[in-house]
Amino acid sequence: MQCYVQAKHWSSLVWGDRFYVPPSPIGGSGAARDDLKRQSRPSFGVPAMRYAGDKRKGWLYNPRLACRVRAVMQIEMQQHRAEQYGRLAALLEKDYEVPGAAAIFDQALSCGLAAIVAHEWPGEELKKNGDVKSARFLLDAVKTKTEGCPDQDGARILRGADGSLDVRVDCKALVEAIDHTAAIRHARGVGELQRPHVDALLKLDAHDALLQVLDEQRESDWVKEQIRQRHDRMRASDYLELIGEEEAERRAKAAEDFVVISPGDVDDGAALDTCPVCGWEALAVSGIDPFGAGVGSGACFVCSYVRSIDEAEDLARGAMMARHMDD
Repeated sequence: MQCYVQAKHWSSLVWGDRFYVPPSPIGGSGAARDDLKRQSRPSFGVPAMRYAGDKRKGWLYNPRLACRVRAVMQIEMQQHRAEQYGRLAALLEKDYEVPGAAAIFDQALSCGLAAIVAHEWPGEELKKNGDVKSARFLLDAVKTKTEGCPDQDGARILRGADGSLDVRVDCKALVEAIDHTAAIRHARGVGELQRPHVDALLKLDAHDALLQVLDEQRESDWVKEQIRQRHDRMRASDYLELIGEEEAERRAKAAEDFVVISPGDVDDGAALDTCPVCGWEALAVSGIDPFGAGVGSGACFVCSYVRSIDEAEDLARGAMMARHMDD
């Protein structure tokens, strides 16, 4: 992480808990360092940095600022772990036989367990040298720290102090999954990722440090819908060019005779809406968005463009947000 910290006459570039002071135009680097040492309280509100000595010339150290930087880095790391877990776990939830599933599972489990252990018992997710423990050792940490917690068929139940947290860590199934996937990843045997292993992985998402899988699934579905809409617009545009203007006009006039099959589905809305592809008022409305913004879903008589219910909801949601911003 890089962070620029500025005071009155100097700036410092931060890496972890050490701060490099680049040469200053104010009287050269030596004069700038003397000027820095004379400042008792820089403009950003923390004590002036103390010169670290001759071991690392040009490096300065500030304990309070270093503590703040480490805290920010820890928050960002926790967020990164949760996002990685959610993205990979959502992928396995849909297809756990995808090529490379063993490596995907191992990465998702490592990120998820590291986030949980760091949240519950800060520092226990790290080795003595500062590296993050592997998934197997993280599970051992969970077992050690939850000796008095309920145990159900090899699973530990984590509960918060107020009883609101209830997360099932199926240690038995997860250890079995690690053994299976390790054999595949390290080419030392035959293993198979099974549905119970993925289910045990997904149950970790109930922890407050994660809560990502549902959001990732929604985002994935949204992206797929956007791709479908783009392809359908391109298809309808090509079809409109194929039939020509004369045929398009004939179809638009015929669309005026359209009668709603189920009037209750439209809720007093127009039977026809303007098509965003051909521009004709020929989109046969089969339903109205649930927000009541008047955006209909249906198919166009002229170019055969199809507006799905999801697209109608997105358009209606955007219209409502724009209306509230204007207010």
